[in-house]
Amino acid sequence: MISLRLYAYSFVLFALVCQMTISGPAYALGFKTGLTQQRQDFVAAKEALGKGRVKTFNKLSKRVDGYPLYGYLRYDYLRKRLHRTSKDEIRVFISEYSDSPISVRLQSKWLFDLARRKRWETFLDEYENKLPTERKSTKLYCYYLQARLINNQTEGIMDEIKVLWTVGKSQPKMCNPVFEKWKAQGGMTDEVIWERISLAMAARKLSLVKYLAKSLDRIDQKWVNYWLRMHRRPASMMGHKAFRQDTPRVREILRHGVKRLVRLDVEAAISEWQEIKSTHQYTEQEVSELDKYLALRAAYRNHPRAVEWLGALDTNDDAVTLWRIRASLSNQNWPEVLSWIEALPEEKLNTDRWQYWRGRSLQEIGLKETESAYIDMAMRSFNKIANHRSYYGFLAADRLERSYDFEIKSIIHREHELSEIIALPSITRAYELYRLGFILDARREWRHGLKTMDRRQLQLAAVLASRWGWYDRAILTVAQGKHYSDLDIRFPMAFQDQVMSSARRYQIDPAWVYGVVRQESAFMADARSSAGAMGLMQLMPRTAKLTARMLKMPMRGTNELFKADKNIRLGSGYLKQMLDQNNGHQILATASYNAGPHRVKKWMPRDNDMPADLWVEIIPFKETRRYVKNVMAYTTIFDKRLDGQHIPLTKRMPLISPVKP
Repeated sequence: MISLRLYAYSFVLFALVCQMTISGPAYALGFKTGLTQQRQDFVAAKEALGKGRVKTFNKLSKRVDGYPLYGYLRYDYLRKRLHRTSKDEIRVFISEYSDSPISVRLQSKWLFDLARRKRWETFLDEYENKLPTERKSTKLYCYYLQARLINNQTEGIMDEIKVLWTVGKSQPKMCNPVFEKWKAQGGMTDEVIWERISLAMAARKLSLVKYLAKSLDRIDQKWVNYWLRMHRRPASMMGHKAFRQDTPRVREILRHGVKRLVRLDVEAAISEWQEIKSTHQYTEQEVSELDKYLALRAAYRNHPRAVEWLGALDTNDDAVTLWRIRASLSNQNWPEVLSWIEALPEEKLNTDRWQYWRGRSLQEIGLKETESAYIDMAMRSFNKIANHRSYYGFLAADRLERSYDFEIKSIIHREHELSEIIALPSITRAYELYRLGFILDARREWRHGLKTMDRRQLQLAAVLASRWGWYDRAILTVAQGKHYSDLDIRFPMAFQDQVMSSARRYQIDPAWVYGVVRQESAFMADARSSAGAMGLMQLMPRTAKLTARMLKMPMRGTNELFKADKNIRLGSGYLKQMLDQNNGHQILATASYNAGPHRVKKWMPRDNDMPADLWVEIIPFKETRRYVKNVMAYTTIFDKRLDGQHIPLTKRMPLISPVKP
């Protein structure tokens, strides 16, 4: 049901739309005018249907017949009345709106309704022949298997059910009937149960493991219990007498234990593994895989012997080579860094990242040995990337004391080309939905409309979204169109009043605030991460509440984090906290904003000052490493966009000192 708040909000948007139809970009593109009344009737019809006023809904919906969003009213009406609607009428709707996401959405809802009402023949017809593969969810697939069993379409079905069952997670409850049938026919053997237990242990689904163990005999249940104890307390379980025997199950549990132990104590895990592999008959592949896993974990934990353990591996795969470089960087062993970089495949060696670090290592070697040839080679490496608009390109330019090349190249277009894009039905519907505040539906339509576009059309669509102020879609779409140099689209000066006001309030760099917003949400005000972070600056609710309390800022509920002004103020306030906690060091504050200040303290150098570019490169978390690089590059670009000038990136990256005890 649409709330009165949304209803009132929509009428505010109507005023904006009316203005645009008279003099704004939409009119310039030949977009339909005179739709104001239909827009109002559309929102009113949705409101009436939500309140159960069907007569009012029918009256209003007739008035919007022909309006681009008319199908959405029909969808809203049908989805709650599927059991009372003929299959012919539903199929007509699905066919008529096949160019819109609402077609497949209604079809999916219809399939669930058919399954609940046990209309299996109709279900099979719709599922097999008409539902797109990407919408065939596990739940619907389980209903599909039920339908086949009931209709005696059983060829190969037991193998399909086995595959469905043998996964490392719990499956939906609608799968249970087919699992019971498969079990009754002898499919659920001890071997298959153990296979699933292995998958569940790897996925750390311990509740599922305990549930599966109930189907085993007492001896096997005892082994499952050993495995669970190994998972929880690997250090104390390694010496258990049960693991002295050499069986496939023992070997698997011990491997699992070593992987768990290395997270707690690298040296203990490697020591245990050296003993275990000498007394148990592991295959060469198993030994190689676990050796690699342990060495990489040691490098990830920045262990001082990581270079030694990585060097002992009999492999040169990409992951190992990259961590060899990173471990050598951690030790500032520049000849070793150079040696490992030179061993990279040519396509990797020529990337900005490794050309920069090749130059850095050559420069350090040259300075130490006073060899000008090394310095010359370093300058050539920096020269290769110094004109690139990237984190490493900016750093290379600083090494050469050269100004930055921002490579600005706007998308060239004509108005009639944009008119052709906006005339596409999905784009028209996306525009209407966006302007009326139905953002989720608008994104679905937009995504649907992009599916059949070529690169040029994607670029034009990005221009349109940017004109509308739909910044997140513009940024994503221009990337799909592989045009990376239109900085107006990729780095919009959105929410400028809020950003500048908050930056002044907390005395922080507005370009930095922009850099964080761009990385965190790409200007999607209603963004919500899987972890629960919300809004433009992706604040966790607890962090936001604590920050609001410290700043004495009223906060009535977490949904306020979807408001641009509130989110930017709180996010900027939290950035200021991180900056103060890190003595004004922007790199450390940026890392703290992403990974948390407690983790960053653990990553600080132990004894001596460390160059900031080096510290960033050896951050253990891949996400944080990438995050810091992106934010700093984006900050530099926004710095240029704000006032035409920019602070050299190295000025933002002073030495990082050890934490004082």
